[in-house]
Amino acid sequence: MNNKPTLRQTYQSKRLKLQSEEVNIYTAKIITNLKKIPQVMAASRLLVFYPIQNEPNLIEYYQQLLIAKKHLIFPKTTQKGLIPYKIDKLSDLQPSPPYNIPEPSHHKAKKIDIEKIDLVFVPGLVFDKRGHRIGFGKGHYDHFLAQISAPKIGICFDFQIIDNIPEEAHDEIVDIIVTPSKIITI
Repeated sequence: MNNKPTLRQTYQSKRLKLQSEEVNIYTAKIITNLKKIPQVMAASRLLVFYPIQNEPNLIEYYQQLLIAKKHLIFPKTTQKGLIPYKIDKLSDLQPSPPYNIPEPSHHKAKKIDIEKIDLVFVPGLVFDKRGHRIGFGKGHYDHFLAQISAPKIGICFDFQIIDNIPEEAHDEIVDIIVTPSKIITI
């Protein structure tokens, strides 16, 4: 059985090898599948992620959601963990320490109560068919997701789905996984 560090390294490496054209083609198919999910279409306040290291690039879709008057919420990394902030436009995101990932600016975004989140898009390096995931190993998302009752949708490429991930007590599972070719309901 593969352990989490090995799986993390293997799937991060595989994803980094994708060409930008592949990422764009696969992302377009993921967006098509997201639009088929009733919970996505009904949600008003969506917690989303900024794509890094060849994650599905949903930025164009986020722009469509903003035009449709949906409220986009991005996590901001703090010493206390991830804090949700609503943005009005994508330019409200600025690269921030410690990871230099574009995040909401305190000056341009509004902190949101976790209870007001309708739906969560969850990134990951690898998911299993039971809804478990492996991220970058810092535990930020597991701790954060444990506080959120809204449906959680894991978003990844097809090769990032495996049969089984070793689970730990603190792991949070997603309710649905969306890939370019599948919508998996857990």
